[in-house]
Parts: sequence; C-alpha cells; structure tokens
Amino acid sequence: MKNVQFCFLTLLLLPFFNCYASNDAETANSNIEEQANSSINNQSPAIEYINSKDFTLKRSTDNCNLKLPYLRYSANEQVTLKSDSLNCEGGYLSGKGKVELVDNNGNTLETFHGFFKQGFVFSTSKLQAFPIIARRKLFEEEQLVVELPSLTTESDDNLPTYAILDQSENRWSTLNPTLVVTSVEETINKKQVQQIISRARQSVKALAKSDHFQIYLVTKLALNQPLVENAIYHGTIKLTNEPGSIERTTEKLFAEEEQRLLDQAHYRQQQLFNIPATRYEEIQTGIIDAANPDLLNAVEWENTGPAGYQFHPFDVAGWLPDLDNQQLIISKQAKQQTLQNVAEECSISLPKIKGLPEFKGPIYAINLPCRDSQFYGGGSLKLSDQKTTITGFFYQGIPFSDDLINGYPLAYRFNNENQAMLAVYIGSTPWLSTHYFALLSFDSHSKVFNTTPVKIATITEDPRWYTDPTLEGLMVEEASRLIDQFSQGKLSEISLVGYGIFRFPVPNKNLLHYQTHLAKEENQWTQVDESTINHVVIRYQQQKVRLASMQKDWGMLKQANFYQRVNYLHTELLFEDTPMELAAASLITGKPWAGSAVVHVNSLQGLDASTDWPYPIKLESGGHIDTEGWYIIKGRVSAEELANSLLPKPVISVTEAIACEEEQCNEYSNIINLVRQKYNELEWSPKENQ
Repeated sequence: MKNVQFCFLTLLLLPFFNCYASNDAETANSNIEEQANSSINNQSPAIEYINSKDFTLKRSTDNCNLKLPYLRYSANEQVTLKSDSLNCEGGYLSGKGKVELVDNNGNTLETFHGFFKQGFVFSTSKLQAFPIIARRKLFEEEQLVVELPSLTTESDDNLPTYAILDQSENRWSTLNPTLVVTSVEETINKKQVQQIISRARQSVKALAKSDHFQIYLVTKLALNQPLVENAIYHGTIKLTNEPGSIERTTEKLFAEEEQRLLDQAHYRQQQLFNIPATRYEEIQTGIIDAANPDLLNAVEWENTGPAGYQFHPFDVAGWLPDLDNQQLIISKQAKQQTLQNVAEECSISLPKIKGLPEFKGPIYAINLPCRDSQFYGGGSLKLSDQKTTITGFFYQGIPFSDDLINGYPLAYRFNNENQAMLAVYIGSTPWLSTHYFALLSFDSHSKVFNTTPVKIATITEDPRWYTDPTLEGLMVEEASRLIDQFSQGKLSEISLVGYGIFRFPVPNKNLLHYQTHLAKEENQWTQVDESTINHVVIRYQQQKVRLASMQKDWGMLKQANFYQRVNYLHTELLFEDTPMELAAASLITGKPWAGSAVVHVNSLQGLDASTDWPYPIKLESGGHIDTEGWYIIKGRVSAEELANSLLPKPVISVTEAIACEEEQCNEYSNIINLVRQKYNELEWSPKENQ
C-alpha cells in the first residue's frame, strides 16, 4: 500500500487531512473553574475531596457543569460545551448522552459518550442509583468512591460497602473495580471471608462485565490512607473461578504470620530441653501422630507456644483431619463396589478399576468378625464365584495386606491414571501447619491395598516453608520419622511429595511444591542425590524473569504509539492506513484492501452496522458486532461512491471486532493495564526508576 502513489488519491484526501490535522492541533478551554480541595469550595457538598481537585466546564445555555479530573486546554482559549440531550440536575449534567467540547471556530476538540451524574462521566448507567461520597488522589492515582448497598452476612450483619473507581481519559470506569467492605471485627475466619466474597461477586457482576476485581475487608474506610493500612483481608478475585480462588493476604499480615511461626518454632526448640524423657518420644519436635490423636487435646499441649498460642486441630486449604475416623472421602473419579454376605449384615468395599472384574455377592467370611456392618480384622473372604479368595487385614470394610493400617484414619480414595490409591493420615506438625499422608496402592492380583506406601505426601498451604533450607529439612526429617513409625521400620526407600491442597492427584501444577526421594542406610534417612525438585524455588526464579520481562515491556510501551500498544495485546490487529485512504485506493485499483480502524458504531441494521466516528463507514459485520459502542475492527476495505461528494464512503467487510470499554478505545493508553493483561498479573506495578 505504501508503494502505491496516486496524485488523484492525494487530491481526494487533502480536504479531509486538513480538517483532521486542525482538530488535533486545537486545544482550548474556557469557562473553566478549578474546584477547591475542601468541601467548602466544592460545588457538590456531599462529595469529600481528599488531595484532589476537579475542573468544571459550563454549558453556556444554563451554566450546567461538566467535571473533569484533568485539564487539557489553556484557560485563554474559548471553548463551548454542547450537550442538548443531557438534563441539568443540581447544576450538573445528568443522564445518558453525548457532550462535545467545541472551540470558537466550531471545531470539535473532544467528545464524551456515556452516562452523566453530578457532572461526572461514567462508562455505564449502573451507578446512577448510588451516591458518590468522595474524590481522592492516592499515589498519583485519581479515584472516585461510590457507596454501594451494604452486604448482609448470614448473621444478619450489614457491612457498609464501597466501590473505588479509576479514571481513564477523564471518564470513570466500572471495569474491574476495587470493592471495600467494612467490618468492626478485627479478626475473621476463612468461612466468613468466603461468604463475603460470594456476596461481593454478585455486587460486581451487577456493576459491569468485569473479569476480576480486588476486594479489601477493612476495619474502617479512611479516605486519606491506603486501604492496606486498615485491611484484615485483601484478595484479587477472578469471576470465572470459585470464590477466593486466588486469595492473597496483605503483606502486613504475611509478615505478622511469618514472625508468629518463627517465634513458635523457636519456642518449641527451647521447650524440648524441658520435656521429661517419658514424654519426649510422644511429642518429639511438635509432631502429632495419627496413631495417638488424643495428643491433639492433651493437657501438655494447652497454652504451649508464644503468647498463649494453643495447639488445636488445624485445617489446610479447608480440610481438617477426621481424627474419629468416621468418613472416607472418595473422589468423583474413584468408583467403589460394595459386596455383602448372605445375611446382608456385613460388607466389604473394592475399587472399580480397569482390569479388575466387577464381582457380585454374596461373599463368605472365613473366621472374620463384623464391626459396624463392615468386616474387620485378619482373615479371609471367598467371593461368590467360589474361586476368588481375599486374604489380609480388613479395616473399615477395606482389605489391606497386613495390620499395619490398624488405628490410622483413612482419609481419601482416589485414582491415579488407572491405579486405585488410598491416602492414610499419619500425622501433623502444627508449627509448620503441615499434615502427612501415606499413599497406598491397590494390588489387583491379591485384591488388597498394600500397606507398603508408594510415597508420602506433605500438605501445607504456605509454600514459603520450602524456600527456607532449615524448615525444608525439618519437614523431610519429620516425614521420615512418621513413615518409619507407620511401616514399623520395614521401608528402606520412599518418594516424598509436597502439595498445597488435600486432593490427589493435585489438580493444579502450582499446588505441587516439592519432590524428593529418600533412602535409609544404617537406620538413617537421607535424600538421594539429584532427586530433589523444589518447585516453589523454581517458580520464584521464573517469576523474577517474568517480572523483568514485564518491566521491559512497560518501558517499551512508554515509547510506543497507539497502534503499537493495540498490537501489543492483539498481534497485527491495527494498521496505520486509514479506511478513507484504503477506500480511495480501492476505487482506483478496483480491489479491496486489508485494513482496520477504531470506530464508534451508532447504528445496527441486521448483520450490518454504521459508524459516526471517525466518519461514516458502512460495516458488513457478519455478526461480529451486536451492540452500539466503540470497537477496534479489522477486515477488507472497499468503497461506495457518493453523489455530490469528492470523498468515497468506506465499506468494511469485518473479519474481527474487539469491543472497547472507553471512548476511542482509550484503555489502550493505560500501558500498566496492558502489561497486566498480557501476563495475567492483575496486581503488578512497574518500578519507575528502572
């Protein structure tokens, strides 16, 4: 296209380009009044101004005001505010419509499409019913605070709730807002957080089509302070995930929790010197043995630890050990078959897996007692085919190879590929917030779970334990001791895997923390050379590289033009050739040209549409455009000749259309958000001095 030179093309487009250039060159503003920072000078007394100011432009017909956070025009220029479609309420523009800023030569300098309330411009009308309570400037960011309906908890508490909106190009956007919920309670448990998040999701969905939002639970809303100063919880919630799926505690709470755990670990080490020899083996290094669960509530554990900290049963990722051994959790993929005896008063349970026949009852016991309607103890069972006999130790109706399992809680039945597996809870380390499990596999030949574990799993929510070599070593050491106790010293090697959730196999690779292989020589467990993979450290190193790339991209985007910024997110979407240029070229060459543009769609006619910005264009949308608004479109550009006009009318057969949130797709001017979207890092901010 750049190599096609036509004098006729230049003559056709010269008037258009002159007009376009004059629009860009004009910057003017008149009737501008700077609003004071105090509520005394503020024309809307209900709105509190914190370190911020707005500028007002008056409509000449009735002195009705438009409020802008940024001033683009010189006070010496004469600017007229045109907005015939908008009402005036309380001295401010109100309602849905369009505002044009026009200079004294009649040129339109700037246009605002949207919804107006108290003179502010919004991208959606959904905030019209909610009061604006504050305008503030924090860390160089202009923000608007809107009061939402209170969130009601299950205990009928009404928690005051606010939305904090950011601006772009002088418009206030509801896309991905920050939600602030206030509570007088200074502590809150996970269940309460999940309830609040669930209700908050509904509030955000009612505001805009956001894909994520930040939420702060604070003890008070201090408009002159960062939210984190009063936060008891801070998270970023993706609306496409389960509530709280990417929760993050504030850095302040992270530091407090880390210090508490360090204090606790130090305390435990000091107390080991004062434990009587008869008790030392029972509570060695703070481990709770599953075979002795009563230790969890033993007197010796009460009030031990710093500042009255008590060792009680604790959950990891919402799961708490069932120390009473009442219920075995079975995953959705793991199927079971239950077989009963002739009298249907006692049963066993076998896995349903490929390669294992599906048996039918009745079964016949050989010197095997029944407990709670399940076979229990050592002995044999003969199945209904009279050929298959299962011999072993029966525990909760499940056959095992021997009685080593006796007394240990059965936790989780799952399948790993086509292998039936069983997770057995073998102990916990409270001051490391860690539970330990032996993973047993099913022997399809003997039809029992082998009590020689395939591997041992450690479960902890906090992956930072694996970044400290000392704590990492303690985890491995305590896991070794527990597996020795479970197997009664019969094992000489085993694999150890660290997870961040009680679910097998782990559903997300980011929840796999650690892998190593242990071998025992001369009664001492050691890690096999080159067998350790510390996924937490690897991810941390990868994140450092990722953050460096984001910083580099941000620096590049600072120098990029609008087209380059759009193409940063959408490869080869926006070209610099305008639709008018391409339409003229199409008239001359007789063929369509590939092109793209930022347009404002103001009319839909079936599968077609038309625009009023940057000029009239006919869009053969093919279903790519279904609502009016701002779009970046791509397609094949041809032309329609117009009578009594030197300029052709562009016609674009649309192949791709991306809807924009802001006027003239100005969200692509926010380069920080571009980098965040590119890398899916929703809380990232650049380092200005790098």
